Amino acid sequence: MYQENIQVDLEQQRQITNLSPRERLVRYLPYLPWLIACALLALFLAYLKLRYQPRIYSVNSTLMVKDPVIMGKGQDRMEDMIFANPNKNINDEMQVIRSRNLGLRVVRSLGLELQYYNLGSVRVTLVKSSESPFLLRILGLRDSAAGFRMPVKYLNEREFNLGDDPKPLPFGQPFETSEGRFLMERNPSGMDIGAFVKSDFIVEYVNPSSRTDQMVANIFAVPSGESNNIMQLTYESENPKVGAELLNQWMREYQLAGLEEKRLAAENTLAFINQQLESANDELGSVEKNMMVIRQRNKGFNPEIQSEQILSAISETEKEITKLGVQQKIVDNLISYVGDTRNPYRQVGTILGIEEPTLAAQVMEFNNLQVQRETILKTTTRSNPMVVSMETAIE
Repeated sequence: MYQENIQVDLEQQRQITNLSPRERLVRYLPYLPWLIACALLALFLAYLKLRYQPRIYSVNSTLMVKDPVIMGKGQDRMEDMIFANPNKNINDEMQVIRSRNLGLRVVRSLGLELQYYNLGSVRVTLVKSSESPFLLRILGLRDSAAGFRMPVKYLNEREFNLGDDPKPLPFGQPFETSEGRFLMERNPSGMDIGAFVKSDFIVEYVNPSSRTDQMVANIFAVPSGESNNIMQLTYESENPKVGAELLNQWMREYQLAGLEEKRLAAENTLAFINQQLESANDELGSVEKNMMVIRQRNKGFNPEIQSEQILSAISETEKEITKLGVQQKIVDNLISYVGDTRNPYRQVGTILGIEEPTLAAQVMEFNNLQVQRETILKTTTRSNPMVVSMETAIE
């Protein structure tokens, strides 16, 4: 029986194989409408996906993270003493770019706690705040850590509806909700309402810390590959104008943070130099006064009594004594400056007049520890074991 079934199957396969093209077409023609229907359905679903899926745009920019060398060697050494090392490591700066501290500055400067969305028939579109037909002002929040979404229907240039409330509210008049107290204003520089799909909008509020986490997650920093000094920044957003504005502000805040760091280092160095100069002036004045008393008592300026050789020897000796006294005072000031417990994490700008290579190496190591601590604190807290270890080494 089994063999007979096998023979029947083989016979059917031979018949199918021997079919002409016309016979094959007639055989499968009843299934053609189903094939066409499946193809049309697949095309329709692909169209819906492409039509209503949110588009994600990638905005790119480049940033120089290392100052080019344009000065002479002497000026370079002076800049190294003042700013502790102006040339930046690109890997460290990539971490600074993606730090929450820098992201929080961008969020607050652009007011990104509030974002505006236009509701279409299916898709929700992110709107740049400067192009929104209205702007929401927060007068007071009951819970600043909690976010909210506020539906707004734009009626005309004077009124709007809030959520499902049919009562229109005028622009420019404060109103209260369960989230807090607000003021809705017309945006004179915003786009005309006819440019939007519908007049329905959503205003979303997220606290700055959470918004910062969202921004940092969408920004990427990598070396450009063309130069060790160039970094390529990429930000992904639903609105390319929003992405370009945020990326420009991100680079601006990065530059401002660098300038603030340099200004702080320069102020610390200037304060240390001024302190040294005051102490040196007092010491020199005391030495010169003592020199005048000694000369008057011993009548040291009588050319008939003293020889030129003795005067030269005394002068050289006094200069050496003065130099050693000044160096001793500078060392005392340096010890007092470094041992100040009220502000132990300051850099030592420079050592004037001290020609001791071991001391200079120790000061450079002390400054490097301070710079590494400040760099790590931009991305972590003082409780980090690495920061604790550095503070122990500094103390």
